[in-house]
Amino acid sequence: MLFLGCSKDDEDFLTPLVGTWETSEISTSGCTDPNDNETLTCTGLPCIVVTINSNSTYTFQNNIDQSSETGTVTVTATTINLCETGATDCEAETYSLSGDKLTITFTEDDSPGCLFTIVFTKQ
Repeated sequence: MLFLGCSKDDEDFLTPLVGTWETSEISTSGCTDPNDNETLTCTGLPCIVVTINSNSTYTFQNNIDQSSETGTVTVTATTINLCETGATDCEAETYSLSGDKLTITFTEDDSPGCLFTIVFTKQ
């Protein structure tokens, strides 16, 4: 007799994220310094383009500072971790997915109290 089953740990959280995602807006809120609460809107090119591949790799293009990176991606039901190739201090960020909208929220040590929110649209 053979029993097959799936546990919640076996769920595939990567597949819905595979593809190219773009954002033209990045917002910060809740900052210790109220002057840091703002919304950055990019015109022309998207602010950020992220391509997530089915082999758990990604490419990241930041058109704000003209930087790019590649690395590996790991996903759970509520977190996404984009870990740049060669990096050792990768941190997972909270995300939610609704249709073709991917929202990632995170904080950074150099921006006290600020919550960054980036809403990507699947291309």
